Amino acid sequence: MSFKARAQVKEIAMELAIDQDLRCIYCDPELIRGLVANLLNNALKFTPRKGQIQILAENANQGIRID
Repeated sequence: MSFKARAQVKEIAMELAIDQDLRCIYCDPELIRGLVANLLNNALKFTPRKGQIQILAENANQGIRID
């Protein structure tokens, strides 16, 4: 089941906020996908019904920050 579908089942609102000027970084894209997937899985697992999940990506120091 997709993240969106899982959120809908629990009536969880999901918000995505990405910095308009987010810099490009050199990294392993599969590692980052796995990291974000793990964060979303945990958020969906532990957020109560009708809760909210916020995903933020912004420039930080010489890289980016994902919350």
